[in-house]
Amino acid sequence: MSNSTLKFINIPLVNLVQECATYYHLIQDDQFCAQFKSAKADVPIVAPYIRWYGLPGDLLTMILQRQILGIESYISGIVVMEVVRKNLVTPDITKKLKDPFSFGGRGTADNYYNRLPAVLDPNNSLRQSNPDLWQETRQFYKDVRNPLFHGKHIFNDDPKALLPPLELLKQLYAWIESWFDGSVWGHPRITNRWTGATGSDFRIKPDPAKLLGSAVARSTPPFARIACVSTESGSDPIKTKLACRSRRYRSEY
Repeated sequence: MSNSTLKFINIPLVNLVQECATYYHLIQDDQFCAQFKSAKADVPIVAPYIRWYGLPGDLLTMILQRQILGIESYISGIVVMEVVRKNLVTPDITKKLKDPFSFGGRGTADNYYNRLPAVLDPNNSLRQSNPDLWQETRQFYKDVRNPLFHGKHIFNDDPKALLPPLELLKQLYAWIESWFDGSVWGHPRITNRWTGATGSDFRIKPDPAKLLGSAVARSTPPFARIACVSTESGSDPIKTKLACRSRRYRSEY
C-alpha cells in the first residue's frame, strides 16, 4: 500500500531538546508522580503535550520512546546541517544521510553515535571522544532501546524509573554540543535547556487544567530560528538550500 498522501517537513530540532529536558525535570516532581499512583480510567494523567487515559506504564513507554527517537533525529539533523555548512556534500554522503543504517555500523547505536558524527570529523565519534559514555550508550541500546522498539513496553508505574535513561540522554546531548556549535544556527545552548528558562525547577499546578497554560508555558521559552535543510532527491546536493525562519511554538495543544 502506498503512503503517498503523507506529507513531511523537517523537525524543529530545538523542540526535541526542550521536550527531553521538560520530562527530565517533570519525572522528578512529586506532584506529577503522584498522578501515577492514583491513576483511574476516567481521570487522565496530565503532562505537557498530552492528557493520558491509558495505563501508566504505557505512557512511560511512549515518553521514553519519543525521547530516544528525538535524540536520533536530532543528531541526524545536526550532521546534515553541518555537512551543508562545511561544504562536505557529495552524492554518496547525501544518500547515506537519508538512511543512517547505510553506514554499515554494528547496530543502531554505532551508526548514530559513531558513524554519523564521524562524517564531519572522525574524532567526533562517541567511541573516540568519550569511550565510557559510548559503552554506557551501547549497553542502553541493548537493554532498553532495542526491547522498547521490538515488542516490549515498560511495566513500571513510577515515572522516576525513567530518570537513569533520561540522564543518559542528557549526557548525550551535552556530548553533541561538544562538537556542534549551535550558535552558528541561532540555537540556544543545550545545557541551558536542562535548568529551565529561569534556572528554577519545573513545578506543576495542583489544578491539571492549568498545567499546560502555566507551569510549562512559563518555564519554556519560545523556540526560534529553526534551520531547515532541503534533502529532496531531485535537488542538486551541491546547491542545497538552507532556509532559516523565526517561529514561535506553543507548549499547549
